[in-house]
Amino acid sequence: DTLVMSAGGLITFTPDNTDVGIHEVSITVKDTGNIEVTKKTVIVVGEPTDDNSLVVENFDITDKTGDDAELLPGDEIKVEFDVSNEITDDMNDVRVRIWIEDENGDRISDRLDTGKFNVEGKTTETKDATLKVPVDAKKGTHYVVFEATGQDSEGNDVYDLTFQTIDVERNSHELLIESITFNPEAPVCGSSVEISVKVANIGTSDEDDAYVTIKNTKLGLDYKSDVFEVQD
Repeated sequence: DTLVMSAGGLITFTPDNTDVGIHEVSITVKDTGNIEVTKKTVIVVGEPTDDNSLVVENFDITDKTGDDAELLPGDEIKVEFDVSNEITDDMNDVRVRIWIEDENGDRISDRLDTGKFNVEGKTTETKDATLKVPVDAKKGTHYVVFEATGQDSEGNDVYDLTFQTIDVERNSHELLIESITFNPEAPVCGSSVEISVKVANIGTSDEDDAYVTIKNTKLGLDYKSDVFEVQD
């Protein structure tokens, strides 16, 4: 919807059903001397049934990969969170869907689903899930989005939409072995085996002289691939 500013500087707008979601907004103040300052903020537009009776809160997000202090493309993150029933009525068929969005509000990961569960009145259920940061995730701030739905004991819909931020890094030179597959999956003596290695560039520079080695002394493997390029 159109933004309207009052004489006192109050900005208002009226979202509609198509605006439900997480929105990053840039606000810039500029004077006649072209001096300006910009600040980003996030607006969460929920469903009309979001009355704070169902609340997703108390988040703990950890880098499950545990390879370093940075969160990189291809890493897995474990998210733990509480689902709280703030009313005395029990809630049924509650479920939480979780995914990652970029700063433009586009979903870039798979959407996970906790499955349905019940939350008794004035109690909390603790849930967790594991998400993978896509290998093509850009450097910068991303949003882990939590969307909870369910019904109270009278069949009324309950809803909550919230988010947590994560910061994804991309180093100058960084390659990731995304997957290794064997064909056939269970090799037998006397038959040939194909090994496929999927390599992703999770850095910010093209890699012109990449190659793959496969080694195993017991199997007599000592292979080096041709040099290839992996673009960023």
